[in-house]
Amino acid sequence: MFRYLLLINVYEQFLASLIGARNILIFCLFVAVVFLFVLRLKDKKRMKVYEEKIVVLRKQISEYREQINDNEMLEREKEIYESEIYHRFKYLSYHAATLQPSKKEWEELMALVSLKCPQFCRFLQVEHNLSDVEYRVCLLTRWGFKAAETADLVEISRTSVSIIRKRLLKKIFKEEGNAKKFDELLKAFTRSYKTEISWIMWQKIKN
Repeated sequence: MFRYLLLINVYEQFLASLIGARNILIFCLFVAVVFLFVLRLKDKKRMKVYEEKIVVLRKQISEYREQINDNEMLEREKEIYESEIYHRFKYLSYHAATLQPSKKEWEELMALVSLKCPQFCRFLQVEHNLSDVEYRVCLLTRWGFKAAETADLVEISRTSVSIIRKRLLKKIFKEEGNAKKFDELLKAFTRSYKTEISWIMWQKIKN
């Protein structure tokens, strides 16, 4: 009888030890899960910090590229302004009563602009398919010729130059306004219009 009771006692202690071990195991697993969860939260916070830094770096790179592009554009514009053919057109604009640019001189000026600012030519000629007169008005307007000078060089009236500019404002930029507004938009757009940027993207930038 005594041995029987002893066996029962040993058996109960054994079960208790098993239950205790199981509890310890469960507790250890719980601690492990909590630890992993905390690590995951820290990783998320760390990742968020990294993502924010990446966004800032991308913005800085974008601004740097934009500055480089702007500097390149200004340099190309300077080359046009300092070119012999540009000064030739300025000279002709002062003597329009007796002199007019030849077909070859027009082609030379357009070739120079096409070389230095290809986005300007592509935007007007390819995307909007302007007539020769419309393109020449845009060309002279963009490069600083006054309306009176443009009229003399293109051999049309000043009123016609103003009408063309107002018409192109609506045709190209889908806006209403006067000729001066067209001049401002044309200069601003062709300076911001990079080779890879489409008309739709520029609309988003403008708005």
